[in-house]
Amino acid sequence: GVLWQGRDLTVYDIDPDEDYVFKAGRRGYLFNLLLKPLAGYTFTEDTVVKVNNQTAQWEFRDAGDGSIAILYWFNVPGTLLKTVNVSLAAPVAGEAPSYTPTCAPNSKISFCRWNDTNKKIMSWYDVTGGFQKKIDPDSGYLFEPGHTYKAIICISPDPGYYLAYNGSTSGYLNGEKMTYTGMDDKPDWLTYTFSYTFPATEKTDI
Repeated sequence: GVLWQGRDLTVYDIDPDEDYVFKAGRRGYLFNLLLKPLAGYTFTEDTVVKVNNQTAQWEFRDAGDGSIAILYWFNVPGTLLKTVNVSLAAPVAGEAPSYTPTCAPNSKISFCRWNDTNKKIMSWYDVTGGFQKKIDPDSGYLFEPGHTYKAIICISPDPGYYLAYNGSTSGYLNGEKMTYTGMDDKPDWLTYTFSYTFPATEKTDI
């Protein structure tokens, strides 16, 4: 039989019954093929196995029938995104937070929720005084005077493109460098999360 596995930060099986599409820039795909010798033939330690004329790793199976498992890694070419740029309305006292970051046309990225608990594709936090409080996007919250706010944005690459696995893809918000906070390794894509802390909003004159 044949088994395909994806290898990124972890190794995962690819369900043959799903309409899976190979993704560019992944760390690799493992082709796992089981072979049983015909009657009168055996595999030995000197057996050389090649896939597409390239030497492949193989190992004996503990099945008692002389069969072997062939293991071969494929890579899908893609274009590395070294830098991503996004725009977002900065906090203004008395105004509601924007939850619609944008990117330039042909930037090869999109925005995504990094977990199922998030209502939006990004989150706002009030980090005034060193404390961190998440803002509920459905609360009707308005930015407060003299407060400091942090935005967290999740970015996903378009098909054919990928983000660096070592966290080296740089992100900029309104031209200012964001802080890389982590990645999420999904079977369909590798996402980045970035954060950016805006200057405190202006205080209201008394």
